[in-house]
Amino acid sequence: MSIPSVPNYGIRPDYVANKENRARREEGAVFWSPRRIRYALWYQWHVYAWARNLVRSRKIRTAVDVGCGPAVKFEALLVPEVDRAIGIDQPHIIDYCRKTYAPDRYFSDDFEAPRLDLGEKADLIVCCDVVEHVMDPDILLAYIKRLATSDTLILISTPDRDAVRGPGSLMPSNADHVREWTAAEFRTYLEGAGFAVDELRHLPPLKPGPNLLTAVHLLHALRPGRSWRFNMAALCRVKPAA
Repeated sequence: MSIPSVPNYGIRPDYVANKENRARREEGAVFWSPRRIRYALWYQWHVYAWARNLVRSRKIRTAVDVGCGPAVKFEALLVPEVDRAIGIDQPHIIDYCRKTYAPDRYFSDDFEAPRLDLGEKADLIVCCDVVEHVMDPDILLAYIKRLATSDTLILISTPDRDAVRGPGSLMPSNADHVREWTAAEFRTYLEGAGFAVDELRHLPPLKPGPNLLTAVHLLHALRPGRSWRFNMAALCRVKPAA
């Protein structure tokens, strides 16, 4: 009897992934704690700033945030810049967004088994530090493709495993992550999944400030083989059908 192969999603075959999506198991209520919501303003700020620059330079009119979380950066940096903005995430945090912002901007879905059909395409899609949390990232990338045309700009970010833990790490650095890629692996995975990668940047994980978060990450970056710029973001487009 043959043993079914395990997808590696572009990652080296001896990598050991975690076995569950903890955010999905906890149905959001525990994952999106008040503390995590407060910290959301700081993390991945530079990815959203890049997205805002794209909106301004490319005259983008519609933006979708796949995995918007509490949407603090989405509301601060992208919503004021576009005509149509849509945020999508799990029900608990979407309830928070609908109570906090314009309720018709936010929609709930399950990225492991999506059902939502917006019936429209976006000029820009942001998917910021979501892909490392899902069990099957192929499903997430297919979901993003359904929201896109060949002209849509797609910005996908995730931690670079080598920059977080140093070269040679073979497991996630964070218990909430199912898997983490190196930059070379992530580019290979995206291109194999039908995306053309226009640019891949390494960015700081958070907006620096006089707070404990910044101090912790700066101290972490001083360890051998690690980097302050460990959050990688790929600017992509969907490849035209052959």
